[in-house]
Amino acid sequence: MSDESKSQSESQSQSQSSTFVRNEVFDLLLATQIGDLATTRKDIFTVATHQSAAYLLRSLVEKKILSAPVRDGSDRCVGFVELLDIIGFILSELGDDQDAITAQRLAEFSLDKATVEDVLKASNRSQFVPMLANNPATSIVEVFASGVHRVALFDDKTKGVSMLVSQSDVLRFLANNVTSAKLKTIFGHSLEHMGYKAKPVFTIASNATVYKAFLKMHGTNAGALAVVDPDSSVLVGNISASDLRGMAQNSFDDLMLTVADFLKKYSPESGDPITAAPSDTLLDVVTKLSSNRLHQVWIVDDDKKPVGIISLTDVMQLLITYRHVPIDKRVAPDTTLSTPGTLTVEVVKAENLVKGDLMASDPYVVIRFPGEKHEQHKHTTVVPKTVNPEFSQTFAYFVTDEHRGEKMTFEVWDKDRFTADDSLGAVQIEIDWILNAFGTKNGAVTNFRDSWKLEGVDHGELQLDFSYQAN
Repeated sequence: MSDESKSQSESQSQSQSSTFVRNEVFDLLLATQIGDLATTRKDIFTVATHQSAAYLLRSLVEKKILSAPVRDGSDRCVGFVELLDIIGFILSELGDDQDAITAQRLAEFSLDKATVEDVLKASNRSQFVPMLANNPATSIVEVFASGVHRVALFDDKTKGVSMLVSQSDVLRFLANNVTSAKLKTIFGHSLEHMGYKAKPVFTIASNATVYKAFLKMHGTNAGALAVVDPDSSVLVGNISASDLRGMAQNSFDDLMLTVADFLKKYSPESGDPITAAPSDTLLDVVTKLSSNRLHQVWIVDDDKKPVGIISLTDVMQLLITYRHVPIDKRVAPDTTLSTPGTLTVEVVKAENLVKGDLMASDPYVVIRFPGEKHEQHKHTTVVPKTVNPEFSQTFAYFVTDEHRGEKMTFEVWDKDRFTADDSLGAVQIEIDWILNAFGTKNGAVTNFRDSWKLEGVDHGELQLDFSYQAN
């Protein structure tokens, strides 16, 4: 890796990580090096730009991989080439006039005279981002959230590719760490709570040809198509580059098979698509993606028709942009956490508080729990001369059915010696929201940490950590 590339990689990492919202995922990844995520560390297959496209296809099929780093004439890595790029090259050579495409014409098509460079030139997909193994993992998740699927890591000594890291590697790492208390709260949220918005779904009828399917995929730059029944539009399958793994040059005529028949021959598991709903938790989706080694799952409606898709890129975007979503005041009191129980609250810290005095504030927090008298209200200690106080103080409350429909309030105050204390804002938390498993309606979620914007002031946030234990 050249000094210039190294400099670009480092500056890119620094600029990108600044947009990663500070949350528990950020903290975990900041303490992790990119190299620690890699599962492909040795015997990395690479291909040169001058080598034949036929050799590339044969190698990808034999090694059961979907992509490979590409070397130029100076043996420098200049990008990635994917199996889907080869299909894109074939489509560009044969054209989109489906009436002129026959199984015989496909069978006679050869990649022997085409080079890897030719394939890359016809591709509009592969993005090359060089990175260093000792960079913080926050930077690579930023890259993956932009739509890049894999990254090459370089060895400073050999200047060659030392490791590969993919979106799937990050997902597996997070799935293995999701049991930690810091991550359980985020992964316990529903997709809706995380801010997921359904994206347009590209579909293909099961009786259409595979050639037509990949024409559509290439034209829309989609990573996958939802395969639907031609009559009912019900989701019946999924087709993507992964389904091409077993396809060799002498079987190009199979691109004229129907999608249904092609999947039966090459990828039977894709005929049983994995689905999700907006109400599913992020943990549900991550588990489905990770355990089934998928790149996307389909969002379906009550009639099993595809209405959205959530891909690995979408998951990365949700994780880096997640902030507290305002509590829905209309949450129904059909609880998933039983009462009575003990609610433990840690007042963690406040940030960017309004200045109560000319230079700073002397903040403290008062907690008003429903049913308590004024003298019973608990409060933190005063942290002097700061607008970013660290409290880290914990309080416990006994919750019963009588507290349903009530609110607890966290008031931030500036301590004054000679005049009345000044309000620095407040946060109200509904008990029903707590008993609804912190808005997730998932009884397995008993912990929640987040930051709330303080009401009644121009700026300021209060971070709280909740834990509930049924008695």
